[in-house]
Amino acid sequence: MPHGKKISKKKAIDEVKRYKDNHPKSTNSVSYDASLIQELLDIPKCVTVRIHLAETDEKTTTLVLVAVDKDGNAILPATDELTKDAAESPFILNEGTQCPPTCPKGDL
Repeated sequence: MPHGKKISKKKAIDEVKRYKDNHPKSTNSVSYDASLIQELLDIPKCVTVRIHLAETDEKTTTLVLVAVDKDGNAILPATDELTKDAAESPFILNEGTQCPPTCPKGDL
């Protein structure tokens, strides 16, 4: 069973607007470089990505992304140490660019 589904532009705009209207002081979006997302997908045995809602030390909403295997298990690093060769070692992705304060024009 696939995790996710393509939706229409109208549905996306409506859902994003509803969220923004209901949470005016929250984070609207978080952006990540495609290369980092690709590295996450390239982790051996990764078949999907799980996105966790999280809160920074500054109390703003953010996202934490982890690779997930075919059984639904997160593929986590063995230690808390960051490695240079992400393709050979699992890692957790965070610290994307948050909106606000950095909001692109012409987005949803």
